[in-house]
Amino acid sequence: MKKRSARPDSPTSHDAGSRRKTPSRVSKQRAVERLKRDTEAVNQASLLTALRRQGYEELPIEEIQDRLSKLRTALAEFIVSRRA
Repeated sequence: MKKRSARPDSPTSHDAGSRRKTPSRVSKQRAVERLKRDTEAVNQASLLTALRRQGYEELPIEEIQDRLSKLRTALAEFIVSRRA
């Protein structure tokens, strides 16, 4: 456990200005809660709804093939060759 500095305005303080860091346990708790909410939303509805809410959009297969054909990777070539 780290010892807190008695002088918060000291130059060795780890705070950035007046902004305080969120403790890692609080960050972890928030991440776990968000993961639980997202998992519950996916389980209750469709995956498509959850992805749209996060900013993903549905693309026609032709658009996906066009984008993949512009990539120069072995995976892209494999996928495009199997879809043709």
